[in-house]
Amino acid sequence: MRDYMERTERQEKVDIIWQQLCYWEVIANTLIHREFTSSYTAKFVIEKDRMYTENANRSSGDGIITPDNMEPNPKNPIIASFFRNIGWSDRLGSGVRNIFKYSKYYSGEEPEFIEGDVFRLIVPLNEDYSYDNVKNGDKKTAIKNGDKKRR
Repeated sequence: MRDYMERTERQEKVDIIWQQLCYWEVIANTLIHREFTSSYTAKFVIEKDRMYTENANRSSGDGIITPDNMEPNPKNPIIASFFRNIGWSDRLGSGVRNIFKYSKYYSGEEPEFIEGDVFRLIVPLNEDYSYDNVKNGDKKTAIKNGDKKRR
């Protein structure tokens, strides 16, 4: 019983780390790519079924961004460099890849990155699927099922 409780406590800490990584990536992405000359109010909203941001953007195109079609564009290179130096960002384009990776732990679905004058990032949330909510230690199966949905 003690071993089970220790494993459960460790897993809860890992779950919290995954949540924090996803939140940090979303917030860092919002700040790094913000068009600061616009008066558009940036939004970071968490709802029951999704987490999303809306942000003023100096768009280099319109449409959906995926890891396959993204072209890293340093919109605020000084801020991006600062974030890399303090450890909030890995490298140019890593936010998209990381958010696609972390999203499966919350819904098994892919996030949406929508490029335009207002940049939108939508991360689906599904409490029934959530990595935090999987019963009987079957979290590896949940992740594998999330990977299958992405294909």
